[in-house]
Amino acid sequence: YTVLCEEYKLEVCKALKIKHQESHLVAIENSEAIVADVNYDKEKIILFSGRLVNVSKRLDRLLRIWGRVQHKLPDYRLVIVGDGEYRKAMEAQIARDGLERVDMIGQRTDVDTFYRKASIVALTSQYEGWGLCLTEGQAHGCIPIAFGCSAGIRSILTPSGVNGFAITPYNEDEYAETLLRIAAMSDQERDVIRHNAVALRAKYAPEIILQKWANTIESLLK
Repeated sequence: YTVLCEEYKLEVCKALKIKHQESHLVAIENSEAIVADVNYDKEKIILFSGRLVNVSKRLDRLLRIWGRVQHKLPDYRLVIVGDGEYRKAMEAQIARDGLERVDMIGQRTDVDTFYRKASIVALTSQYEGWGLCLTEGQAHGCIPIAFGCSAGIRSILTPSGVNGFAITPYNEDEYAETLLRIAAMSDQERDVIRHNAVALRAKYAPEIILQKWANTIESLLK
């Protein structure tokens, strides 16, 4: 059986009460393609990209956090790309809480154009297996931030502050403070994190992940 990362593999072994060395679990991450021309000249955009479903994504949290920081970040916009059954509830929350500079883009096939512009990629999920939007953001030189609610997210964002930020689940105060801290950084400080994020993406290059699958299949054939 395959799992998403080494940390999750250890968690599964512990839950099943089997020795790590004797398990039939293999950690194979999702691949992430190389972005040929990463744009480091970012706009002041905090981006969410994904399905608008609240049971897992907890977009109500994202909007609450934005409400806490919007007046302290007057030059930033929250851009939400995606669609789903929670959209009307989000629009109602935006109106009710007087949220400003929230762009509801809807479903798009050119999501890369938003990653290219965004400074920060934000995820506030209750649970995530891997969090593809985080690695997609890293590949485009965005700074990802998410609650460290799963082994997959912690694997992508650990150590926190190096290639992104893993926030204590589900501390909205810490999340808001971290957004303000990122915005207050110098361009040089943010660029260090962005370059680290792009370099981390190399771990998930298609040729590396394909080789892991090939090795696994070969071991089964033997």
